[in-house]
Amino acid sequence: MLKRGVLSLSFLLVLFVLFSCGKEISLSADDLSVTVKVGETYQIEVDTNDDLVLYESSDESVLTISTSGLVSALKVGNADVKVTSKADANVFITISVTVETNIEITATTNAYTLTVGQSVEIMYTSNDDVTLTSDDEDVFTVENDMVTGVGEGQATLTITSDTDATVILEISITVRKSITLSVDQSNVEIWVGKTEQISYTSNDDVEFSVSDDSIATVSQSGLITGLDNGLVTIDVVSTYDQSVKETITLRVYNPAETLIITGSQMINVNNVMVLNADVGPDDAYEYVTWSSSDEDVATISETGIFMALSSGVVTITATSIYDETLSSEIVIEVVNYLVVDETTTTGSTLTYMGLDLTYDVDLFSTISAAEASAVEGSTIYVLAGTYQEDITISTANLIIDGTDVAIIDGLIQVNSNHVKLMNLNFSGQAQITNALNVNGFEFMNNQASNLTVDQNFLDLDTISDVVINHNTFTNTLGAAISIQNYLGGLIEVNNNTISQASVGIRLIARDNYDSETKVHIERNQISNVAIGLEIETLSSNDIQDRVRFNSVSAYTNLAVKANADHKVDFTLNYWGAETPVYADFENVSNYDLRGYYGEAADIISEANYQEGEIIKIVTDTDTVEIIIGDTYKVSFETLPMEADSGSVRYITSDSETLRIGGTGILSPVRSGQATLTILLSSDFTINAQITIVITTTPGIELTPTVKMQNLLVGDSFTLDAMVFPYDISDEDVSFESDDTLVATINQEGVISSHNAGVVTFTAKLISDPSVNQTFTVEFFGSLNDGNLLDLLTKNQVNYTSEHEITAYGIGYNYTITRYENVSRYYFGEIEANQSKMIPVFDGIRPGEPFDDLPDGVTQYNPYNVYWVVVHDTANTGTGAGALSHANYLWNAYQAGTQLWVSWHFTMDDKELYQHLPETERGYHAGDGSVQVLQGTTYLGGGNRNGIGIETGVNDDSDLFRTWSRTAKLVAELLNKYNLPRENMKYHNDFSGKDCPRTMRNAGLIPYFEELQDIEYAVEKDFSDANITLVSDNPEYVDNTGRVIKMPDRAMTVSYTVTVELDGATSSRTFYTYLPGTIH
Repeated sequence: MLKRGVLSLSFLLVLFVLFSCGKEISLSADDLSVTVKVGETYQIEVDTNDDLVLYESSDESVLTISTSGLVSALKVGNADVKVTSKADANVFITISVTVETNIEITATTNAYTLTVGQSVEIMYTSNDDVTLTSDDEDVFTVENDMVTGVGEGQATLTITSDTDATVILEISITVRKSITLSVDQSNVEIWVGKTEQISYTSNDDVEFSVSDDSIATVSQSGLITGLDNGLVTIDVVSTYDQSVKETITLRVYNPAETLIITGSQMINVNNVMVLNADVGPDDAYEYVTWSSSDEDVATISETGIFMALSSGVVTITATSIYDETLSSEIVIEVVNYLVVDETTTTGSTLTYMGLDLTYDVDLFSTISAAEASAVEGSTIYVLAGTYQEDITISTANLIIDGTDVAIIDGLIQVNSNHVKLMNLNFSGQAQITNALNVNGFEFMNNQASNLTVDQNFLDLDTISDVVINHNTFTNTLGAAISIQNYLGGLIEVNNNTISQASVGIRLIARDNYDSETKVHIERNQISNVAIGLEIETLSSNDIQDRVRFNSVSAYTNLAVKANADHKVDFTLNYWGAETPVYADFENVSNYDLRGYYGEAADIISEANYQEGEIIKIVTDTDTVEIIIGDTYKVSFETLPMEADSGSVRYITSDSETLRIGGTGILSPVRSGQATLTILLSSDFTINAQITIVITTTPGIELTPTVKMQNLLVGDSFTLDAMVFPYDISDEDVSFESDDTLVATINQEGVISSHNAGVVTFTAKLISDPSVNQTFTVEFFGSLNDGNLLDLLTKNQVNYTSEHEITAYGIGYNYTITRYENVSRYYFGEIEANQSKMIPVFDGIRPGEPFDDLPDGVTQYNPYNVYWVVVHDTANTGTGAGALSHANYLWNAYQAGTQLWVSWHFTMDDKELYQHLPETERGYHAGDGSVQVLQGTTYLGGGNRNGIGIETGVNDDSDLFRTWSRTAKLVAELLNKYNLPRENMKYHNDFSGKDCPRTMRNAGLIPYFEELQDIEYAVEKDFSDANITLVSDNPEYVDNTGRVIKMPDRAMTVSYTVTVELDGATSSRTFYTYLPGTIH
């Protein structure tokens, strides 16, 4: 900008004082030397007492001056201004004026913004030379009018006149850091619901924005989410410098829902085609990945270009990138086809199976010509016609496939590996042989009939890996199929129909074959032949040879001819009769033929047969005789022999005669006959049956109609006699009494008593009196319940019944057979172990007394005990007795586990553990807080006012002893708390739960209550009595009255009961009949 000039004083003030006409004129000025810029003005200020002064320029080209003293600078130079008093011209002053140039500096802008490293030219104008300087070279530098950013910040650029340093121009320079920003993809494609992270590179933070957030959103971390079908743009902008940005074009597609590949499903080798993946719906995400199941056969590019490389079948898969579970497959066959049509000639063309064929290229009139042009892997299709030619096959992996009716009348010699002949007809002079060692030959779905060559039709020698399946051979003069000197691999001859041939199938080993060789001759129908099968193996090589599921019938010589030491499996065939004619088998034993079918129609179909599955169970005998006391292990075999061993089940037709263990051990129960059925567990239709005849030495088993010892004089009952074994069960017996004064018995076994006393009855087999059995009983004149010994007498048994009991448990159930006690009263003692009483603990022992009884309910004791509740543990595990359950509660308490389950006692056959005080409630009856007799369906008060007793059912316990001990405990508790007998109840009475399940399901609740009745009566009325039992047969009955061993043959045991009461002692001997387990 221009600066106004300043006046400078060059000498001291000169004051002229003149006197005129007596008046003194003064004239002075402050500045007598003035500098003025061209174009500027300057007002001369004078101090005078004159009325008027005059002004004069010494050089008006340099400056002019107005009458008022205003100097106007015109050009550079020097001039004087004379100021004269008008009154006296001699009074004047001279002011020296220097006119200098007016220096200007201007710029187009007064501020620049640039980035570090950026250089910008400063645009300015000046009429003088200038100098540019930076006040902070850490921010920018300047050279030759170019400013270069050095560091982030702001500084001032000063432009200074070289002539006049006071003339300057200041420009603000702002230097910002250089922002770099790039995105990896400028075009992104996603689908609705898909997210995509924007990948970018920047040296600064960025922010994102989308042009239409109804199509897509973008988070501030750059995560794109597709919302709807459409096209939007996304800007990625530097937060430091918003001029720095990148724009991404985003296409959001609909989700892909359907995917279908379109294209041809057959193509010839070396051809190319394009497969299309049609994705729906419209605007769906259309991108897929392509894959080939076999890139040796064909490849597929990323864009769906299919290249056929070699013959074979390949699966091409297109998988949606949107959803990898959405895919489509197309199976494409890459073929190498040659076609033979006897009607074609030179120049002929033919379109066959979508392929355009040219004569002598891939279309021929003879099979031989086609074979000569074939390469490995080719297929020759032979169209309808009769081809009378001899053919030598020298091309490996060649298929000759007949269509329509292609008849070959000539010799085919196979001299290459892996040749397949199929769907052809052979007649006349047709024959198939090989001259070289061949590996791999298949002959399938062909027909050979009316052959005139007096040789084997299919005559192969020195060969391995042969498949001859689903062919029909009729009227062959030699063997229909003859394979000699097979060397290895799989020799498979299956599902062929052969008739009117000298030999159906001949298989002869000559040289040593590989140990992995397999021979499978299966499902062939052979009839009207001289010999059905002729097989000769090398016995030194034990390989898998099986002849199975074949039907061989109407043969004129032999069904099978084999070498003496063969190892061939001949099971599971039909041999032309319901039972094979064993004489028609040379070197094949009856055992070799086991599992045969009685009818061809009975052979399991191929559709119903799964390799490795058992289809038959065979036994080595139909009938087995067992003597009671012995055991017998069932012997059987499952077929096929190589089938996986399956589990079987055994079922007896009469479980009271024959019992069977899970491992097939037969245990006879009594004499008789039963049918044992062996069933495959996975399929009961597969089974075998054996008749089991059970016998033993003769005997008699007796059963009385009255089983208690409460017989009084005048009473009558009957002895039933059962004669065994079963085959003499109808023979008669006679009865006699050893003391007719006491009682007599007639020949129907009816006993009449006459006097008190002990009497023994004998039943004898009339045909053999040495076979007999006795029964001893005592009749009493009277029995008085007020007499303890009489009361006990009425609760002894003269016959112990056998019970089969199933114990039910959470883990498993088990079944046992046991005799009941000789007495309903248990002569043993019980004592509770209180070492594991639970301390008060929430969820097990609440520590609360029994509830007050509702109004109208009798209070029998001050503790409000009202019920004694019997349960069973439902724990059948070995060792799961009283101690185990005591530990269960104790360990839960120790661990702080709130079970919300508890009871007062656990009883087993040896121990009794107490867990809770008898007068505190537990959690056992399942009736919650229902009060006594207040339930609508059940009794109520089981938890709140009942003592709970769990009875063990563990498989190593004696259930009858456990129940006897429990009855004694219940009686003690009922009497202790003054409860009536009927206040003993079961868990079932309070919640409906099937508990005690084992006792209930065995039908032994009435038995248990009989035990309870006598125990309650004795405890109530004779609690101070001392009662003992001494067994005369401790091997069978112990001193508690428990039958601890069941005899093989029936026997009578005796024992003495002694009562000590009120200082008096009395005793009585009892006799109890134990049935035999063998009869």
